[in-house]
Amino acid sequence: MRRHRVRLPSGLDVRVRAPEGALRDDDVVDGTRLRFGRALAILLEPGTIEPALDVLSLSMRDFHVLRDLLLRTGAIAPEPEDGAHCRNCDAPLAFDPRELDPVELETAHAAAPSPALDPAPLPSPVRLPRGGIANEISMRPVTVAEARPLLEALARDTPYRVTPRLLDAMGVRALGTLDRPVLLARVLGRASDAVWAAVERRYLELNAAPPIVAPLACPSCGTLHEVVVPTPDELDPDATRTERDTRAPFLSEDDFEALVERIAPAIYEARGVRIEAVPPRVEPGVPATDIAGEPLLGSYEPRQEVDAAGYTQLEFVVTLYYRTFRRVWEDEGPYDVEAEIRETLDHELEHHLHHLAGHDPMDAAERAEARQEIRALYGDRRLAKLAAREAARDLRQFVRVTWPFFALIALVLGVAATFGWIRW
Repeated sequence: MRRHRVRLPSGLDVRVRAPEGALRDDDVVDGTRLRFGRALAILLEPGTIEPALDVLSLSMRDFHVLRDLLLRTGAIAPEPEDGAHCRNCDAPLAFDPRELDPVELETAHAAAPSPALDPAPLPSPVRLPRGGIANEISMRPVTVAEARPLLEALARDTPYRVTPRLLDAMGVRALGTLDRPVLLARVLGRASDAVWAAVERRYLELNAAPPIVAPLACPSCGTLHEVVVPTPDELDPDATRTERDTRAPFLSEDDFEALVERIAPAIYEARGVRIEAVPPRVEPGVPATDIAGEPLLGSYEPRQEVDAAGYTQLEFVVTLYYRTFRRVWEDEGPYDVEAEIRETLDHELEHHLHHLAGHDPMDAAERAEARQEIRALYGDRRLAKLAAREAARDLRQFVRVTWPFFALIALVLGVAATFGWIRW
């Protein structure tokens, strides 16, 4: 049974014995169901951690790093992700932390800064007893023992109530000048979803493990997603927010295509390109991705095909991906769609002009930028895999463009050999 060394955010250096195949069937610890009870039960077993320490006195940040190690080694089973789908093609996603390297945790959190303890602003003022108003909340980090009432509440099948005991387990100290536990529970129990989501978010800022970003590629379209590990957290502030989204909906596919048709001619004229030579089209389906797995707003592609008569047909196509434009609107909020279409079309036409000139420096720069982003996020190992995928894609593109010429040469040689014009 292997021991893994790790430096915790608190600065403690420990070695953890990660049992193999110790997948637990319940979350019971000392007769009580707890959120993350499987991980806590393993860590409480004598000999799991060296040097021996009081696990319950660890901060929740330290605990989550240890839970991350247990997930990576397979000592505990990952929780199923309900409703996780690709942001590009909507295919279901499954993240397995056992594919990550436990060695990454040895020093990953050695320089993790302690979270600031300043009061956090609230999204809207909260009314206090006797006419008071609170615009901020004061919270502190908690230990595993202190967080236990929260972990108990989250393990129940019924929704939890906001009580003084629960708030103390979350480290809530004051709302503005209000610090009486009973009144805090009364006020926050009636607060809006947005305010309570801010409380949950602040809890995670103070108690979640320092984030490590892991790559997750969609098995269907190759889009690369960023997963913060360990996952999941105790709370999900996004799920708490139930207030109605009043933003205007994005353009329909037909309206988007009509907008492209209206503004494209002027952009083509400014670039000196005939629109019939490089027709723009709108793709409503799954967008293509770049070499780093990021869905594209647009693409430029020279296409070479051989028709039934054996003639080579050369076509240049600019594509705009409707779903990427729509997802930016839904994820980041409204923006100037017309300006984005103009910029994307102009960018792809510039690729076309470089292609005609025989060299496209923009394509080389974009690939270099993608490789740099991958190295910064995931390190050289992921970059090596990306380079292999990029080389394979370039080879496929080369074969796709040049195979008619090779086929023609093979045909000529075959005819020549048949008639004895050449000898092998």
